[in-house]
Amino acid sequence: MTRTSSTSSLRRRLSPDRHHGPALRSLRGSRRSGGFSLIELMIAVILGLLVVAGLINLFVANRKSYQVH
Repeated sequence: MTRTSSTSSLRRRLSPDRHHGPALRSLRGSRRSGGFSLIELMIAVILGLLVVAGLINLFVANRKSYQVH
């Protein structure tokens, strides 16, 4: 047996999908391709709020600087 053959054989034996067949594999694949998870959306909202807060801070600082001069 060659090294690549034994490696792929080992991967098949250690694969968690080995006992569940293609039904579980397709379920897992379709779940990931369906959209974003709640955690991903929450992180995106937080990052968006940080960007908006930075822009507001920049606007307020520029406005104060303009009023002084």
